[in-house]
Amino acid sequence: MLTLASIVFSVKAHAQSPNVVADVAPIHSLVAQVMKGVGKPALLVPAKVSPHGHALKVSQMRALTQADVVFWVGEALTPWLEKALDRLPEDAEAVELLDADGLNLLTYDTDEEEGDDHDEHEDHDDHHHDHDHAGLDPHIWLDPANAKVLIDAIANTLAQRDAANAERYKTNAETAKETLEKLLTDTHSATKAIKDKRYIVYHDGYRYFEAQFGLGRAVAIADGHAAKPGAKRLIAIRKTVSELSPRCIFSESQFETRPVQSLLRGTDATEAQLDPMGQSIEPGPHLYETLIRNLTNTFTRCLK
Repeated sequence: MLTLASIVFSVKAHAQSPNVVADVAPIHSLVAQVMKGVGKPALLVPAKVSPHGHALKVSQMRALTQADVVFWVGEALTPWLEKALDRLPEDAEAVELLDADGLNLLTYDTDEEEGDDHDEHEDHDDHHHDHDHAGLDPHIWLDPANAKVLIDAIANTLAQRDAANAERYKTNAETAKETLEKLLTDTHSATKAIKDKRYIVYHDGYRYFEAQFGLGRAVAIADGHAAKPGAKRLIAIRKTVSELSPRCIFSESQFETRPVQSLLRGTDATEAQLDPMGQSIEPGPHLYETLIRNLTNTFTRCLK
């Protein structure tokens, strides 16, 4: 005979959400929006840490080994995560979001990215890494149109994994996409006045934002993997500063500011700080929208 306690336990067990891990804070925010009211995803890489180079802590490795689903951008952003994903449980699923259908994908300029070694990934034959992302810019979340595609990919994965909550995931996804559509409209409106302004960023991580909203970056100090710029690159950038007189030079708190300070000397340029990872924002469902609005405000305030 079923008791009330056994019925409650059965319902709870049936409705229990999967253990979900997201690699970086912007992706974690999108996943959290889809999972609202069902469960909360775990964040693997803290927003204050650069994802381009990170060593997993024991607690982070433990979260991975207990995961049912892992959402990660891909080896183009976090190559160090590949081997860790090989240690997932057999029934766990790792979703490489760079493979999502419908994304607008951009590549780096080959002359800026030459010397990057992607050959180390060629020998992997597991189901996550059967393709090459060499030269691909992985900062896909900085275009809200791409974020809408990611929302669908996340919701579809979770609905298949957790049929009991499939409708909730899909409803949450539709709500999230409505918010993203308004975010696109607002950001296009806000950036109209700065489309012809020239500026310099610390690292080449803003192509998606720039392409969507028509901004005119002059050059990046560091490449897309945030490798420390050499003397030759800094000399070339200083020449660009002299020729174009950019209005702003943007730094990032994750990286050293000395190159920025050096370039500012003797110019009328203003320094401002961009936050493409949301490190100044509390992780969670609202981080993504706040991140994009903060980026927009920083660009417009400095470039106007």
